[in-house]
Amino acid sequence: MRRIRVTIGADGSQRIEVLDAAGSECLELTRDLERRLGRQDGERSLKPEFSDAPAGEVERTAESEGAS
Repeated sequence: MRRIRVTIGADGSQRIEVLDAAGSECLELTRDLERRLGRQDGERSLKPEFSDAPAGEVERTAESEGAS
């Protein structure tokens, strides 16, 4: 079961964390939520689990992220 944890700070900051997923699946699971929350300040940080995906999958994700 995939889970998403959303934390909204008192200052309005947002943190979205995907649990029980790896690789580009994490980005797919949060895409609509990120769009609905609006403009994001700060940078996206990837958890170590992102690297648990097959190498080809990680490379495709990096390319698609840069193309947006």
